[in-house]
Amino acid sequence: MMFFWGQAIGFQALWFNAVLGKNPWLLLGVALLITSVVFSPKRRDDLNLWPLALIGLAGDAVLTATGVFNFDHTPFWLASIWLGFVFTLNHSLHWLQNINVLAQAAIGAVAGTLSYLAGARLGAVELPYGLLASVVVLSAYWSLLLPAMVFMRRRLVAAGG
Repeated sequence: MMFFWGQAIGFQALWFNAVLGKNPWLLLGVALLITSVVFSPKRRDDLNLWPLALIGLAGDAVLTATGVFNFDHTPFWLASIWLGFVFTLNHSLHWLQNINVLAQAAIGAVAGTLSYLAGARLGAVELPYGLLASVVVLSAYWSLLLPAMVFMRRRLVAAGG
């Protein structure tokens, strides 16, 4: 239970580090990720989830290419957020495994969208299409992405076990 809370708080620290510090603070984000893995009671399972981070990065790349996102630099720091996020699926967000897919979709639509809106508010990303269009696109995207990530997490952990 202690790692659960440490990991939940650690991910929030990682997110703020990445969003506020961007690329110049990337090494601190890497240090936070390494700390999470070193102290994880599910180290092997965590490391098996890295392909999910690539899926998240690919989705962000598509959203950037289609103009939903605009960055004033190449956001290498996004990789740290995605790695940290997929690790939460084994720990602080493991409870998502125990709820139905519609609830996962609703949580994804709200929480995923709010994360990007907060990032935009803090100056990490621009949303050129405006608030309403961005919310619609991100809500639809995350309502599909979160349940898919939960499903794929289960498969990757079972396969790597």
